[in-house]
Amino acid sequence: MKILKSTFFRPRKCPYGNFELSPDKGWAVLQTFIDFESGLLVVSTVKGKEDHSKSNGQPEVKQYLINLQSLQILSSDDYLEYFDYGLKESYSPDGKLRLISQRIHDKLRNNDFFAEKLYDTKMGLLISSGESLAFTADRRENLLERHYATLKLKQESQRKESEKLSLSDLESIHKAVLKKDEPIISFFDEFYRYKLIYTGTHFEIHRYSLNGKESESIPADLSTFLSIEDFWKEITTDPNWFMALSIDQQESLQPFVLSRKVIETLNSLKKEKELSYGQHEKIYGWEKVFIHPDLKSGEVKQFCSNCTKEVRYNPRYPKYICSICSSKDKYSQDGMLLEFYNTGLSGGLKIVYKDIDGNVLREDDSEAECLCLIDGKEFTAQEARFGGIVIQKK
Repeated sequence: MKILKSTFFRPRKCPYGNFELSPDKGWAVLQTFIDFESGLLVVSTVKGKEDHSKSNGQPEVKQYLINLQSLQILSSDDYLEYFDYGLKESYSPDGKLRLISQRIHDKLRNNDFFAEKLYDTKMGLLISSGESLAFTADRRENLLERHYATLKLKQESQRKESEKLSLSDLESIHKAVLKKDEPIISFFDEFYRYKLIYTGTHFEIHRYSLNGKESESIPADLSTFLSIEDFWKEITTDPNWFMALSIDQQESLQPFVLSRKVIETLNSLKKEKELSYGQHEKIYGWEKVFIHPDLKSGEVKQFCSNCTKEVRYNPRYPKYICSICSSKDKYSQDGMLLEFYNTGLSGGLKIVYKDIDGNVLREDDSEAECLCLIDGKEFTAQEARFGGIVIQKK
């Protein structure tokens, strides 16, 4: 790369002064910024004009440092005048943590990075380690600072979570402010639409035709309930209630008074029964109406479809398996060992076939999903929405 300086006959200008940057032939400027620590201009150039983000290949990049006072492109030997490459040791204000840090020059990429290790001072144990780019437009946080920032975020997250509501809290709060004559929930089957109403003394179900007109009344012993618990007991008499009935989210105006009953019932269903994807879809249709924004995480349950261990709630993948089960040996139907990876940073599914000794037989990245056997049961592996691989019961 060259720096083309401005002259009387050929004035030149860029955001950093009276000059222009001229990359080598076949190269283009990728980014420019002023390094926070040194005040030097950092210029990155990339070879070719193709969009490397759409491919798995890494673009070839060159980096340059420019002294804006002299307009000199620095060589790696010049860096010693600006930066300290010695080993540094520092401590947290309370002396409990020790940071070992060193700036290192990568000759291949003509770039600098920091290698850092954070230790517990008293025990001498390594807490964390990492590398980070040295040239940054903003002030760089070292590993010790990032450690404290992470702790602060964790504490704030825990504080917010502690302020959230349990199902019992949610039920109590909304029972106390229950409004008369306003639909608590609205639901329907293939014949009628129903609305649960609180009258001030008891609960009633009003039945309507599906076109909205009020229909014939329901017998009193079926339509009137002294408590909301009696209503829910009647609804769930049919073990298939969640398939026979559908909830109307827009017409359900006070649903959270029922959240505990509905969610606990559905939690038990998911724990005790092997459900189809269609059944899970119907369950989620009910769940999403009763999940309050301030509900504690973990109140809505989900379980590994192999060992039934509780897993993080993720209705997008209702039958995904836990990390322990997904780490077990996976086999193809003809007995080959299988391993699954993303094809690159953009995702995808790569299937690696191995023999029983672990030797790679072949690889395949042409399939969107792959059938595999775990503990003799059938599962499917596919690319997860935000990267990684998800394995679900077939």
